[in-house]
Formats: sequence, C-alpha cells, structure tokens
Amino acid sequence: MSKNKSIPEIRIDGFNQTWIKKRLGDVLKYEQPWKYIESSTKYFNYGIPVLTPGKTFVLGYAKDSKNIKKASGNSPIILFDDFTTQSRFINFDFKVRSSALKFITNKNSKDNLYFNYLILQKINYNVGHHGRHWLPLFVNFLFFQPIYLEQQKISQLFETFENLVNKLEETIRLLKNLKNGFTNKMFANFSSDFPSIRFKGFKSAWITDQVKNLFEISRGQSLTKNQIKTKPVERERERERETADISTRYIHHKQRIMEYLAITTNIWRRKK
Repeated sequence: MSKNKSIPEIRIDGFNQTWIKKRLGDVLKYEQPWKYIESSTKYFNYGIPVLTPGKTFVLGYAKDSKNIKKASGNSPIILFDDFTTQSRFINFDFKVRSSALKFITNKNSKDNLYFNYLILQKINYNVGHHGRHWLPLFVNFLFFQPIYLEQQKISQLFETFENLVNKLEETIRLLKNLKNGFTNKMFANFSSDFPSIRFKGFKSAWITDQVKNLFEISRGQSLTKNQIKTKPVERERERERETADISTRYIHHKQRIMEYLAITTNIWRRKK
C-alpha cells in the first residue's frame, strides 16, 4: 500500500477507486471437513487426491469414490489448516485426511476467491499456540478490498505468476532426476570397471585409487602476537582476499583430514 493505506502503490491501468476496509469474516465463510475425510491410510498412485494444506499437499490417492468434495475452476475452494494457518487454493475434486481443516469460500458470489486467497497469503501471522485459528482470530483480521473487476485483474496476474513458478519447479524436478540418473550410470562402481553410460570414443577401464592421492592440503600462515596487534588492517584485507578467492581452500583441521585420507577408499579415476 501507498501512504494512503486504502490505495496500493502499483495499480493496473484503468482503476483509481479507493479500496474498502473489510473483515475476513464478513467476506469469507467456512465449512467443516468431516464428511470428506478419507479414513483409510492406504493410498494409491491414482484415484481421488487426498490433500493437506502443508508442503506435502497431496498425501496420496484414494479409490473410494464416496464423500468427495467437489471443486472446479468455476467453483474453487480455499483449504485452510486451522492449526498451522497454511492454505491452498483448490479447483479440483478431492478428499482430506484431517478434521483440523476448514473449506473457505466467498459469502458474496461477486467477489473473486483467488484474490481473497492472496489476502490470506499476505497475512503476516506467527503461530504462537496450539489451537484453532479461524475462529475467533482470522475472521476478525482486517484487509482492503477493491471492486470486483480489479480483484479479477489482480488474480489473473498472480495466477499467471503461479503457473510459471509451477512449470519452472517441475522443470527443476525433472532436471534433478536426470542428473541423479546420470550420476548413477556415468560412474564406475564396485561391480564393474566400466560405467553403464559413456561418451563416445572412451573405452578404457577405470582404475582404483585412494582418496589421499587426489587432493592436496594447504595451510594458511600463522600470525605472531605482534602482527595481530600491529597489523589489524592488513589482516582484515587478507581475510577479504581469502573470502573473495572461492577457489582457495584452507584446511585447519589437519588431524581429522589426515585420518580420513589414511582410509583406503576405493574410488574410480579415469585412465588418461
């Protein structure tokens, strides 16, 4: 918000109306989840998703098609954890595992639920006790709300952001899986002198070597008491140079390193 708290600092062109102060409890209503709790803890790889608002989000999938909570793009729901205050925006059918949840929807059909979800995400609240929070706490939180058309435009923008983030996260997940797969297959192991995947043109076997033959130990110079007292500036500059030079590594715990290097560990190094 700007200095005028009822007007945001950045606005979409075409909107200049003042935002109106409202109470969450006057805008949102809740439903208890009891009818939609999945009693079985045996989950599957397909079926009806069993959800939690937390980081895990999808606990698994249930085959039981009874007591499903309906949701869609035209009829979404905010899944709110009454104890942790975490929330998720849901636009597909689902079930839940816990009764410590609430299904949050709009009281006014002309409001945009995703905008109100963004308001929930903006609330800076630290959970300080173990107990339910929607009643009586969250319903009394105040916020500013624009007209419906501005709610809609803001929601479209942030949904675009969210979709892009999800796609990037999925790309990162796939790349990590690919990296792990290559790590397992592009290095020789104890069962073979040859990796299962290689670049073209390389056919030689890998050889066994010891860890101590691969690394060098470098030690920094010790300062005398006189140098410590008389050369603080030079010492600080030297420390800054050491920090900036990320390729330099000083190992101070020599005893532990030497004990480690003394262990004959089979690793595999490429023949030249």
